[in-house]
Order: sequence, then structure tokens, then C-alpha cells
Amino acid sequence: MSRTLLPAALLPSQIPLNNDGTDLAVPPSLPFLHLWTGPEGASRLTRSQLPGFGSKSVGGGAAPQWLRPFPGEVLGIQ
Repeated sequence: MSRTLLPAALLPSQIPLNNDGTDLAVPPSLPFLHLWTGPEGASRLTRSQLPGFGSKSVGGGAAPQWLRPFPGEVLGIQ
């Protein structure tokens, strides 16, 4: 098995953000590295974006923040 080093420029921390979330009309998109296995069994890394954020309060008078909505209902545990 051969090792391939990931160039530092591909690290998510080195990818410039197109939107930092300060404009409420334009949701942010978060860069990340997607690790997957190809059909031949080799691991691969692909630079990807995580979209789909919405501005919403978590309740209790908290200011809105960018969250990823999940389908269904979440119940609190006490």
C-alpha cells in the first residue's frame, strides 16, 4: 500500500470561506473532507461542502444561529 500525503492547501482549515454567515440572507456552506472507499477498495479524500443551514433560535430567548435542520421532532430528556 502506498501512502499519499494530503496537500496542506486541501485541509478544511485552509479553504477560504465564501460566506462567514454574517449575511442572514445567504446561509453559509462549511468545507469538509469526505473520506470514502472507491470500487477497487482504495480510500479516497474529496473536498466537499456542507450546505443546508438555516438561521433559527434554539429556544429560551436565545439569539438565532446557523443550524442544520433535521426531519422529525426532537424531544428533550430530563
